[in-house]
Amino acid sequence: SAPASAEPAPYAGDVAVVTGVAPNSIAAQVVNGLLAGGATVIATSHSFRPSVKAWARETYRTHARAGAQLWLVPANLSSYRDVDALVDWVGHVQKKTSGATTTVLKPAYEPSLFFPFAAPPVHGSLADSGALFESQARLMLWGVERAIAGFAAIGADTDVQHRLHVVLPGSPNRGVFGGDGAYGEVKSAFDAIVNRARAEHDWSGRVTFAHPKIGWVRGTGLMGGNDPLVEVVERHGLTTYSTEDIATELLKLVSAEAREQARTAPLDVDLTGGLGGAPIDIRALRAEAMAD
Repeated sequence: SAPASAEPAPYAGDVAVVTGVAPNSIAAQVVNGLLAGGATVIATSHSFRPSVKAWARETYRTHARAGAQLWLVPANLSSYRDVDALVDWVGHVQKKTSGATTTVLKPAYEPSLFFPFAAPPVHGSLADSGALFESQARLMLWGVERAIAGFAAIGADTDVQHRLHVVLPGSPNRGVFGGDGAYGEVKSAFDAIVNRARAEHDWSGRVTFAHPKIGWVRGTGLMGGNDPLVEVVERHGLTTYSTEDIATELLKLVSAEAREQARTAPLDVDLTGGLGGAPIDIRALRAEAMAD
């Protein structure tokens, strides 16, 4: 469904980079909403499997309105070289020359929206800390920081007014489930990114943030394994979300009003559904689900 808005194409002037796109993911649902609002979307995926390409074609056919465009770009964003190559590709014109003819394949883009959703399967306890945790943090944290700085710098010398609005997908999960690798540490570190933006003006003058804390989303790569617990969890008063529910909420954070507000202070939004309030005993919940 198109985002509710008085104007039919609220994102017509936007270039949005969405990383970590896979069919049925939150990122994919965000892409749907952006396309319905007329955005130019650059979606990255580490997998270029036929299923991902088929998803991109289908999602464009179903959702794109008002001159929306969709680029699907292969990128392994746990590699800093790929992060830099993506920034470079977005910011520069891509041409193809054959003989005397030069065709512009893609113009130089200045991204106005960034949704960093690339995440690995996270596993491992604190006792496994080391190379495994480092690769997870490289993808979910340091690569994200590098990409924010890179995208923010595009056009800095020519387009002084330009802003990159970043929707940082935060979480109330600070290790409460156990066994999910560096996830808790990374999500804690997002608080620091938002804080340092106030102090580090060399890059942050062109960046605004929304930092929603996202709770239990059903059927994602991260939480899908816990889907059998949903009924029990909701009985205990927590709200769980579908990927579509969450995407709708996230798109509210990129409205013109939200972006204007973010220039004053980062948007801190609670989409936890109560997760992260009282400590959660995942073992007890599993036992209860088994008893059901």
